[in-house]
Order: sequence, then structure tokens, then C-alpha cells
Amino acid sequence: MDLTFQTLDPNDSGLGRTYPKDSSLAKIFSIVALCMLMLQATPVSAEPDVHTAKFWLPHCQKSDMACIGYLQALLDINNLERENGYHVQWCAPEIIKLEDLRVVIVRKLKAEPDSLSSPFVRVATNALISAYPCLEDLIK
Repeated sequence: MDLTFQTLDPNDSGLGRTYPKDSSLAKIFSIVALCMLMLQATPVSAEPDVHTAKFWLPHCQKSDMACIGYLQALLDINNLERENGYHVQWCAPEIIKLEDLRVVIVRKLKAEPDSLSSPFVRVATNALISAYPCLEDLIK
């Protein structure tokens, strides 16, 4: 399954970034909330902490849609903040496969099992910072 994400800027022959007019941070958060609801709908004997890396690791190992949706939201939020002039902690290439993000994060989780009790968003972000540093940060 090819999960390539590409954004286009009409001013540079299709090589830059822009978002559809209906894109908003609220829409992105709605996607993440929907993913969380989908995962919580599965009956379980004990309530898992859906915020931990331990909860997300098996979902990301299987490439299930909840994980892919979460990664798409991380990428969208990062790109939207970057486009609006906010400092971001990691900079994805203009064309990237969500599979690449998934592999980077799963490797990090497997390499650092002590991080499984940490919030997934923190561990995932740290993995992405290591894999995709921003050039302007490297120059400093």
C-alpha cells in the first residue's frame, strides 16, 4: 500500500507546499480524535492507556489505519505549523511515505523499550526529530 503524502505550491511548478482551503487544525484534531474513538470501541478487560507508546507499538507494527491516521495527523500538524511560520522540531522531506515515518518510530520504540511507558506523541516526535532534522537547526 503506497501512502505517499505530497503537498504542492502553485507558485513553484508543483514542488513546494500548500494545503487545500478546507484544511485546518480542527480538522486534523478531529482525525486524531476519530482514531482514538475507533481504538476505544474494542472491548478490553482492562482499560489500556491509549496515550502510551506501549499501546501504539502493536498498532504501528501492524500498520493499522489507526496508526497511519495518527502519523498523518502528526505530519499535517507539523507541515501546517511550518507553513504558518512556527518553529517546528522536525522537517519531513517534501515527498514522504507514511510508511517511512512508521518504520522510524517503530525502530525507536523497539530500540528503547524503557520509553514504552512514555506518551506516544513524545517518543514519536523524538524519533522524527532524529530522522528528519530541520536544516536551519543544523546550521545553528
